[in-house]
Amino acid sequence: MANKSKFLNPPLPATGRGGQGTGRGGRRGTQHDDGDPEDPSWQDFERLAKMLGRVRETLEKLINSTPSVLDHALREEFIRTWPRAANNLARAIQRLHEEAIRHRTQFPEKSRLRGQLQRAGLSGDMLRMKEASLNFYLNPVDEIVTEPLTQKESIGERAIAKLLTWTKPAFKVMNSILGSLLKAFPGMEVVKELKEHVEAGYEIAGAKQEDR
Repeated sequence: MANKSKFLNPPLPATGRGGQGTGRGGRRGTQHDDGDPEDPSWQDFERLAKMLGRVRETLEKLINSTPSVLDHALREEFIRTWPRAANNLARAIQRLHEEAIRHRTQFPEKSRLRGQLQRAGLSGDMLRMKEASLNFYLNPVDEIVTEPLTQKESIGERAIAKLLTWTKPAFKVMNSILGSLLKAFPGMEVVKELKEHVEAGYEIAGAKQEDR
């Protein structure tokens, strides 16, 4: 007589890292919407993409905002060069989004970009620290350069002094992020170099203010 117990209590399906399914990680079975909880690398890609978006947004404001503390001739050259740098940033952001999707859906065993970011300190706790620092210094800069023109005129020198104070650490943390990406993203050199020239322009503006 056949053993009926195996039909009444069928064995549970094998499970892996990704949930129900077969094989390593259960990749053909059910997965959580937030990807593999043991492989948060996709979150690092998205976090870094967001950080580069902040850098792009702030740099654009520092170059294009009016009134500007930058020398007129320098500012014109920065504005002319900015589209190329912005395009390079956009390509890097797009690649990070694509890597995040790939890691969420396929869990690749090897990723050249992931290894580069890990070696550059752009993953895990170190990346979260850099994100917090970047936002801390960029938020005040963004607030100042986006104030209405009438409000800037009423604050006058005080607003300029505040802007020049906050741009110093803001440029430093932007440089930290961009410098770590030089090997991973072709074209990031253009962004970093433009940032350094804009930074020098703001340093000169600060020196002129001190001489008044």
